[in-house]
Amino acid sequence: MAAVALGLLLTASPGAYTVLLIGLAAALVWRAALPRLWAAVQAERRRLLLGSLLPLLLAATFFLNAPAGLAATADLLGRWFSGLAPGAGELGAWDVLRSLLLGEPLLIGFAVAGWVAALRRRDRFGGFAALAAGLALLAPLIGRGRRPADLGLVVLALTLSAGPAIARTLRRAYLTRRDEGWRGELDAWLLVALTVALLAAATICLPSAVTPANNASWRQLYATVGIVTTVLAAALWVVYGVWGSWGTVARALPLVPLVFGLAWGVSQISGLNHDRGAWRQAAVLAETPASGLGELQTALIELSALQGGAAYETRVDLVLPATPGDPLAPTLRWALRDFTALRVTASVPTDPAPIVITAAEDQPALSDRYTGAEFTVLQRWTPETLGDFDARLRWVLYREAKTPADGRSVVLWVDRTKQ
Repeated sequence: MAAVALGLLLTASPGAYTVLLIGLAAALVWRAALPRLWAAVQAERRRLLLGSLLPLLLAATFFLNAPAGLAATADLLGRWFSGLAPGAGELGAWDVLRSLLLGEPLLIGFAVAGWVAALRRRDRFGGFAALAAGLALLAPLIGRGRRPADLGLVVLALTLSAGPAIARTLRRAYLTRRDEGWRGELDAWLLVALTVALLAAATICLPSAVTPANNASWRQLYATVGIVTTVLAAALWVVYGVWGSWGTVARALPLVPLVFGLAWGVSQISGLNHDRGAWRQAAVLAETPASGLGELQTALIELSALQGGAAYETRVDLVLPATPGDPLAPTLRWALRDFTALRVTASVPTDPAPIVITAAEDQPALSDRYTGAEFTVLQRWTPETLGDFDARLRWVLYREAKTPADGRSVVLWVDRTKQ
């Protein structure tokens, strides 16, 4: 399975080589086990080689349907190195780091707690997890090819770091006082329950206080309730620590962000997956397909039927310049994969097809017989467009943003004489 995973990994993206770099760091951390590992690899080298090369070949060529995928796979290493070169890119280092802070504040908090505990206990796994997070942050922070999607590896490394801290928090909640836990302490459970309820009320009221749809009196009411509940949630622990036990506070308090973060994360996942409204915006997926992509596919099928052929047999020219890293071309090629007569070119051919698709910003040299219609096929949105604090607060809590996404359009040109 490890060989299969390695083969598939090498076809995934340039970030695969960041994973290999993290694997090299793991080998250095546990270098005492390298002789045994090397001996096991030598004993099964033929099976491992076949198990990695065959999945790589099938995945890179999409089961031998796209041989050009092998060249793209071979180019991933070069793209990874070029992405590491320092320089100014579309996004700054602070923009990427801010996306991580806004998207995963609780995970970062538990990861830092895990690093501190690993440092105090000299835990080798904790040190490796911190090193993995640093290596995963390398490309998004110093390279010119910064993308929010690169933070996926960072989140994975942070999860490894946060795991021990989260496990310790849950273990203390389960164990009794005799085992350094607090399962039987009623006061601690009441504190946790009240705090979570107050914070839930605050997360509802505070964004509502800055919603323009509410009138001034309602916004004032929401702001008052939100501030009061937030202050009460913090004051509960201080008051109990002064007149009760700071030991109970220290043991039970870490469970609050864990429970609150779990509820918060589940609600965001549910909202982004089941409520795809116009204002829902994810943190990492900066560029996603727009509704116009489906409309373009429907229009092509209808035009093919009007020409008297089968649904996917009409001739289509996809005219897009070859720009490395541009998602428009692969998105359209995948959307039009069922059209058997699809021709992909960098410029308008001398014998254009009855249907031609070009980027909206291009000016194709087509005859007057062609009529065009524009379709927005990609939309791009990043948290950097949010603006003020109120908008950022609402997006952090609800993933709702009132700043519209930027559209990327194509023009569908149709030869009127062929209809």
